[in-house]
Amino acid sequence: MQRILTLLCCLTILLCLTACGKTAEVSAEASDAVISNPAEITFQVKFCNADAVTYTVCSAQENFLFYEGHGFAYVEKYTDGSWYPLVQQPLDSTGDFQWLSIPTEEVQGTISIQTEYGGRLEKGTYRLVAPCSLSADPDAADEASAVDLAAEFEIG
Repeated sequence: MQRILTLLCCLTILLCLTACGKTAEVSAEASDAVISNPAEITFQVKFCNADAVTYTVCSAQENFLFYEGHGFAYVEKYTDGSWYPLVQQPLDSTGDFQWLSIPTEEVQGTISIQTEYGGRLEKGTYRLVAPCSLSADPDAADEASAVDLAAEFEIG
């Protein structure tokens, strides 16, 4: 009986800690991303909740858009008529980043909100923003070749 009571207490504490978790911090600086979703790219949110966002991305054209290999997208929140990025946790670098082409077959990715942003999403309107480039050469990439993709979602 005491083992069951101890187990129930541990579960209750765990549930309280999970439910009372902190929310991800929103930056005070508004986003400057200019969204230009090209018709050749399909980028959409498949599943979302306060803890994770799962998306899919696919290109109709081979070697059309490129992204840095360390992370495809980041999260922004819509507040008072503007978009604000969430404050990311420090990133442990694993070396040189490389430009990767968005694949022609649909791929799926998941962003862990706790891991990337140190909290959970509160109720509101959000979007994933994926900064990409029309250039395969990171040194040649400039503002003229920059393309920002976006996919909006709601947390209720």
